[in-house]
Amino acid sequence: MISGHKERLVLVHSARGCVVADALTLSVTTYGNGSPGSPRPGQFPGVRMGPVSTWTAPRREPFVLQHVAMRDALRGLPNDIVTLREGAAAVAATEAMLTSVRTGAPVAVSAAVATCT
Repeated sequence: MISGHKERLVLVHSARGCVVADALTLSVTTYGNGSPGSPRPGQFPGVRMGPVSTWTAPRREPFVLQHVAMRDALRGLPNDIVTLREGAAAVAATEAMLTSVRTGAPVAVSAAVATCT
């Protein structure tokens, strides 16, 4: 299904705690379960909160990444830049998928991609 809705959080629950991956902040946080004990008055009986740790990926500015990629290309270093042909093939494949969704009929992606090469 094609949707404009973007999930930015992924939560995974286990017997040992919970892991939250956040695509917006580029972070992964683990919430461990604490040791169960007798609840104090007014507390919910059950699992208590244990250790919490967060790992955050370094964020690099897109403009800096473009400059680094251009520098590497000028030096002849290997890179992961998408070629014009690869980009055109991706657009053709996406157009084929959207056409298929709109018409309800299968669309041959290989034929659409072949026009880009």
